[in-house]
Amino acid sequence: MTQLMPSRSILFAAGGSGGHLFPAIAVAEELHRREAGLRIGIVASEKEIDRSILSRYPFERFHLASVSPSRFLKHPWQVLTENWQAWRAAKQLIREQAPAVVVGCGGFASVPLVWAAIRAGVPVVLLEQNLIPGRANVWLSRWAKKVCVCFE
Repeated sequence: MTQLMPSRSILFAAGGSGGHLFPAIAVAEELHRREAGLRIGIVASEKEIDRSILSRYPFERFHLASVSPSRFLKHPWQVLTENWQAWRAAKQLIREQAPAVVVGCGGFASVPLVWAAIRAGVPVVLLEQNLIPGRANVWLSRWAKKVCVCFE
């Protein structure tokens, strides 16, 4: 692995469930172990489970008010407005943090940050830890620089 400069930062986009968040944490921990000066932030949903899990780790934490698109049929206005606000907050976070790369780990909570990174020209790497790729990663994969999969 090439050495990263200590002033570089990486943002991970995950959350909404432990199945997306724990792989992000595992990769973040390994990168932190390899490059102690690397700034690492994890961007997750505002769900209590995300807040609880992330509170146990030393990384910078950011939360976006994204909503699962599966709620669209019952609450279309809420899904549209909250995800629009999450994307706008993600754009601001990209500007403020100036990450060298954004790592998307799937799930609805990753979409606003990954999409904001793509639109800002920040390289995106997707991590797909499931046998069957999720909808978020499938959709975002066409713009990613790299897609890392665990299964053929």
